[in-house]
Amino acid sequence: MDVTQFLTHWQPDEMDPYPRTIQQSMALARWLQQRAQELQTAEEHRQQAELDRIIRDPHDLATLTQLTDQAFRAKAADRAADQLVHILDVQGIPRFFSPLNQTLMRGFQSFGAYLPDVTIPLVKDKMRRETANVILPAEPELLHSYLEARRKANIRVNINFLGEALLGETEAQRRLQSYLIALQSPYIEVISIKISTIFSQISPVARQHTIDVLCDRLELIYRAAGRESFRLSNGQSVPKFVYLDMEEYRDLHLTAQVMMRTLDRPGLLRIPAGIALQAYLPDSCEIQQSLYAWARQRVEAGGSPITVRLVKGANMEMERVDASIHGWHPAPYTTKVETDANFKRMLSTALLPANLSAARLAIASHNLFDVAYAIVLAWETHNMQHVQFEMLEGMPTLKDVLLTRLSRTFFFMLRLAVVRNSYTLWGTSFVASTKIQALKTSCDTPFVCRLIAPNGWLCNSRSSTLGN
Repeated sequence: MDVTQFLTHWQPDEMDPYPRTIQQSMALARWLQQRAQELQTAEEHRQQAELDRIIRDPHDLATLTQLTDQAFRAKAADRAADQLVHILDVQGIPRFFSPLNQTLMRGFQSFGAYLPDVTIPLVKDKMRRETANVILPAEPELLHSYLEARRKANIRVNINFLGEALLGETEAQRRLQSYLIALQSPYIEVISIKISTIFSQISPVARQHTIDVLCDRLELIYRAAGRESFRLSNGQSVPKFVYLDMEEYRDLHLTAQVMMRTLDRPGLLRIPAGIALQAYLPDSCEIQQSLYAWARQRVEAGGSPITVRLVKGANMEMERVDASIHGWHPAPYTTKVETDANFKRMLSTALLPANLSAARLAIASHNLFDVAYAIVLAWETHNMQHVQFEMLEGMPTLKDVLLTRLSRTFFFMLRLAVVRNSYTLWGTSFVASTKIQALKTSCDTPFVCRLIAPNGWLCNSRSSTLGN
């Protein structure tokens, strides 16, 4: 049974106090959750149990962040070993590790610094194996074989190159060139970029200069995408696609403005493009309305529709730190209820016929209830052909469920993180933040925790957290 058959045959409970749409969404979410549990492998169960232990202990979460973000920045093995031992001495052995891994960590804590050339490569190899399903090396032979396998399986992939902070214009130009080269690859269809990775001197004081430089550089990327095409497994040729992502609130308005100004330039009217909006930022609603108004004018002038990807948000910790340093109120909403409400408000706005005609909707969430709610709204408004679902690679059970249940009805895309050059280990901090951020906004009822836990992660505690 696929999703359309489920929705067609579903009947509401007249005694249930919830509206029909909510009843249907909850029923669909339960159905998808049951299938996710059926497909779950022993390895996925192990990973889910480990993640559940991580999010239950803030101290262990802080330790994990330090281990992944600090211990392996140094290239010298002895320096990395010294830093790793120091963190373990100060923070203790994380309790989310299995008993075997805790024993290995204690062994490293006692003896690892004496043989760093032996122990550090072993630790790095372990981390590579643990993160291999989320982060791929960007070496061409490894990346291309993965992408070709996905293409043959009729799974479309969005490449997201890790690394955001720039050390200067030399690195900004290097990043720009890496995007242009990626778009020339026959294996790559979609890439995601951030404006902060193509210009190192973004300044609110020199705003017009910043916009001009960003538009010039983004134009190069859009034109490169427009010159290339990607061949799907069925032989169909489609244009290459560029998403504009964002992480920090300070880039929200600037990213949207730069996208619109760049695509208004001559020769770019027919270039397809996308942008991500984060629902945990109150300003995203206003930006969404501006984008739709602009997109409608663009389509009326004969231009291509854009794609707007809705996400909950993925940078809460950094926003809080930044606000604390400067003494201002954090930009994002402070509660999950507010974020969820804004997400559904933006979802309803996106599904209005006038907006869908100018902007395709992409739902990027691992929250089964939000996925189900979006499906039901699209079904009720007869707009299923205008909605697509996107998901991070490395969430295999939920991914498999959505592929088997939704792929015949919806467009489906995976977002894959890769490193630009060699597989630097400090990049694995992205894995910790990505997987944990998928669980990171407070849940208000035990029922919701049980219902919408992504990837089959059943969280029965009221204090459990669910984000994306």
